[in-house]
Amino acid sequence: MKVYKVYNVLIDAGHGGHDAGLRYDLYGNMFHEKRIAYAYACQLASMFSLDLQYSVEMTRNADTAIPMTDRVDMVKQVNPNVLISVHASECADMRNAKTDCGVSLVYAIRSKRSEQCCRLIAEYMRSVGINVYDTGIHPAVYPEPVYYADPRVPAFIFNVGFMSNVSELDRLATPSYSYDLMVALYNGFSRATDYIPLVNPELPAIDSRRQSGSV
Repeated sequence: MKVYKVYNVLIDAGHGGHDAGLRYDLYGNMFHEKRIAYAYACQLASMFSLDLQYSVEMTRNADTAIPMTDRVDMVKQVNPNVLISVHASECADMRNAKTDCGVSLVYAIRSKRSEQCCRLIAEYMRSVGINVYDTGIHPAVYPEPVYYADPRVPAFIFNVGFMSNVSELDRLATPSYSYDLMVALYNGFSRATDYIPLVNPELPAIDSRRQSGSV
């Protein structure tokens, strides 16, 4: 019997309810960031939940508005070993709408571990052919929920892509692309777990007949 590490993962699907986040039209259909974030977050949560290393919670389980204060309270209550907030991006200058594309990770500025974890994930994603925007990682400051996580644990925003780029928005709406992207994030994160402290050093043994590892 093998003893696995158990990490408490909190996945935050951005926006929700009346807070739609970014909104962009694609061929006459309006896409909302809240729905993209939730769909991707649910896929990621499913991958983590199949791995015995992880216990998974989500900040929202439906299309509901969760105030920032409530999200922060949940971070403090859950005290996760990992906090991943899923969002989408838009270009700062619409003149670059056709060129700005790719995923990016935004880490809690006061957490060196978050920065290291994001760097490793970005490097892995590039290695498997995922388009990573610019340097791939950027610091976050208040009021994002990741700012309130324990600075000893990885806490970051994962931006799935640029909704302002029509071609990328088309990809983001494709189930096969969303699955491949979340697999890459999950596997990239799995390679960065050396930076995550244990929930409890005294853990009960877990039956190893269910295998954990890459998706």
